[in-house]
Amino acid sequence: MRKRSLLVSIMTLVLCLVLISGATFALFTSESEVNIAVTSGKVSLTASVDKDTLKTYSLGEEQAYGKFQNGGTAKLEEVKTADISVTEQVLKLELLTPGDKATFNIKINNKSSVKIKYRLTLSIEGELAPALVSKAQIDGTTLNFDGKATPWVEVEALEKISDILFEVELPIETGNEYQEKEATITVFVEATQSNDPNAINIDEWDGTSSYDWYLENPEAETFTLNTAEQLSAFANLVQGVIDDPNIPASIAESIELPVTFAGKTVKLAGNVDLYYDNKDEDPDPETFKPIGNYNNPFEGTFDGQGFTISNLFQNGWALGYEWGSYGSIGLFGYVNNATIKNVNIKGAEALVEGGDVGGITGSAEGTCVFENITIEDSVFATYNNGNGGIIGWSGQGHYTFKNITISDDVVLAGLWGSFDSSIGGVVGQGEPGATYIFDNVDVACRLDVYNDCTASYDYYNYRMCGMLIGRLAKTTTIDGANYPDVSKYNIVCNDVTVTYGEWANYHYCREEGQRAKRVEAGYSYGGVASDYDHSVCTLHHMELIAFDQIFGGDQYAVKGLKSYENVEVVYKYS
Repeated sequence: MRKRSLLVSIMTLVLCLVLISGATFALFTSESEVNIAVTSGKVSLTASVDKDTLKTYSLGEEQAYGKFQNGGTAKLEEVKTADISVTEQVLKLELLTPGDKATFNIKINNKSSVKIKYRLTLSIEGELAPALVSKAQIDGTTLNFDGKATPWVEVEALEKISDILFEVELPIETGNEYQEKEATITVFVEATQSNDPNAINIDEWDGTSSYDWYLENPEAETFTLNTAEQLSAFANLVQGVIDDPNIPASIAESIELPVTFAGKTVKLAGNVDLYYDNKDEDPDPETFKPIGNYNNPFEGTFDGQGFTISNLFQNGWALGYEWGSYGSIGLFGYVNNATIKNVNIKGAEALVEGGDVGGITGSAEGTCVFENITIEDSVFATYNNGNGGIIGWSGQGHYTFKNITISDDVVLAGLWGSFDSSIGGVVGQGEPGATYIFDNVDVACRLDVYNDCTASYDYYNYRMCGMLIGRLAKTTTIDGANYPDVSKYNIVCNDVTVTYGEWANYHYCREEGQRAKRVEAGYSYGGVASDYDHSVCTLHHMELIAFDQIFGGDQYAVKGLKSYENVEVVYKYS
């Protein structure tokens, strides 16, 4: 209730300024917001604004203390709250005009007797809010705010915490539509014990996009994303669209689209949850737009810094990728000469009828590096196209996969009736002439080759499925049989493990002189008895055709390669 009463007092203060153009920024609420007793040890963190550090700028030039060039003012006041024992610091910025900025230091006093984590949370409300740019510098790292929290910072008991430089600006590009508008910015400092499981930094997506991190300095060499909304904006910029009506037209028109980020780095500064389910307005989760497409690929470096992107959901039909209307999906849709590293994908679901799909990118060309990546608890499916744990389709480029884990709860499948899906644990489809370097790669995902991916005809059995690469188009003849011709590719493996789990019991049985028959409980069309398994199949004088290949091939009657230099194969079924 105290928090609610404080917000009311803030709004009342804002309303008092309705006749002047400005914004009121309530920086800190009561100490009850920032002092949290969690264990028998004490978590104690207090925060305040150092008024001596308050500086004002107009069009980049520093002004006299507390003044702006066009007559505006910045005043730091102490206001008693409903609880008279609590004093609230309020910074009033009045008569702001475009190009005005205020900066100040936030001092944090850590009296905790245990190891803690702390973070800043920012709330922006009011009609002026979309135009404001707010950010903080923490230990030399600049973090942009858009209503979300900074990542948690861990400190020892009684450890001194450096001042945080905070700034708020009304950009020079702000249009006339923001005249005589108000806003309230509230900054909270949260603290908890270091091992608190609830302190994991997860931001759920609300289906919108936030471009503040880019608009701050489009010429920057490095950009930092803190939220799902910023990740969504990242995807839009690469695809060449801006879908935020809150961005003034003058600012949107100043951005040269698409933004490929060639030669630049985009970093993730926290875990991001892309699940969005507005039950009142939209019964289906929001489809996340892939980062890049065929015409506008991503060409930079994406560094996840070890964080996790969870619950990515992509519906190819919602994106317009139906049969005959091609489009690649995945976290990235299309990359070219790009590096993707230090990121975990968890709980993803991506389905597309007319395109390729991958755990990281649907399609890739040029020289690409994929490093320190984990894919887990996810499902990817396509219809007669490429599907891979990392890349769905790859061109005649150079691809490095280092420190990659595709876990056993990942399923790569074909949609209904698929018989030409190229499904690979790392790469779905590879083109002749390409180079693939696999270094410390562990693949245990389930290739659902039983799901009509290869049909039930002899010449289709698992032909385009492999635990590393699903389809190598060129073939060669060995002892009268067709196999993938690896000499047409440059494939190097070092410390690679392929694991076939219980799911590998999916198999076909074939009687001499007949077509292979699919074995599945309850499957009647062209199948054998539902109680057949690996052992029973052979007892009935049938040839067992189990899924067991690292590289799959193309063309009819091709056999997959079951072994390769420096690849360890592990069987978890009998």
